[in-house]
Amino acid sequence: MHIRRLAFEGLRALPDFEATGLRRVVPVAGTPAGRTAVADAITIALSVFSASDTQRAARDLGLGDACEVTGDGIPEELQVDRPEVAAALFTGQRAFKVKLDLELDPPQYGEIRAQALRDPRLVSALAARDTTLGLGIGWVFTRDWQVAATSVLGVRLGDVELPLIGDDRPPWLSRFLAGLSGRVHRHRAGTVDEPGHARAERSPDPAQRRAARAVRETLAGRPFGLGELQVVQGRSAWLGLPLGDALLPLRAHGPRVQHAVGLVQAVHQSGAEILVAEAPLDLAERPRSLARWVRAQSEADGSALEQVFLFGEGGAGALEPGSTG
Repeated sequence: MHIRRLAFEGLRALPDFEATGLRRVVPVAGTPAGRTAVADAITIALSVFSASDTQRAARDLGLGDACEVTGDGIPEELQVDRPEVAAALFTGQRAFKVKLDLELDPPQYGEIRAQALRDPRLVSALAARDTTLGLGIGWVFTRDWQVAATSVLGVRLGDVELPLIGDDRPPWLSRFLAGLSGRVHRHRAGTVDEPGHARAERSPDPAQRRAARAVRETLAGRPFGLGELQVVQGRSAWLGLPLGDALLPLRAHGPRVQHAVGLVQAVHQSGAEILVAEAPLDLAERPRSLARWVRAQSEADGSALEQVFLFGEGGAGALEPGSTG
């Protein structure tokens, strides 16, 4: 699954924005505030399908570390722990709206085709060439900014609008939307989940051990060449990389190494299909080599990753949110 179109309104840093024809790798230039607004919009848009994703979005936006989310299945309400931050981030209309067009992956498309046997409305939608799933998502805040109603405002398959209320609402729709959760990962500079990698190395789940091995092998090979990442067990587990005969904590190797480890971990261990690589490429030791490596991951066989928003890379086709020239 990947995003073909992104349009939103309601953020102070970027009151309205639209980008169409998005590909598997999306370079994002523009102003720092504009880039962050794009990341925030993607985070919100794909957060409304599970309580854990909504909580993570609230944490990413600085609205609170453990905001309460209520709702039966699809989240309906978010309790904001830091309403003053919400008031600063969003415009005075207190309503954020975002529209996505998603290109479905084969399992999702197969599920829709199976439902078409029972739902004639889907037949014409699937007959069209290049069918996409259109979603309208909204966060609407109360006057005091302490509560946000989170909702799916619209669902469209191709040219067919699917009803969201009443007897005509497709019975399979709630389950299908819930299946969109956990599809996006937002990576910031210097973010490394050291305990998570240590758990994966010792996990009984072979998929987690394979992902941990992929992190180690990638960091040791080109373009990184950082040596073998090792888990050191003390009072708590920490990660080390060699420097000569010594094994030093990641922090001791400097921010560029931490950036590389975190990005590789995000690619191999997050399990996300859409990676918002918010950390700028200029933090890398070899920015061009790193950009080529990240681009290749969205096309690698066996990789869950299908799309990368690559922040800090300009050039032809780059999004330029917030730029006026």
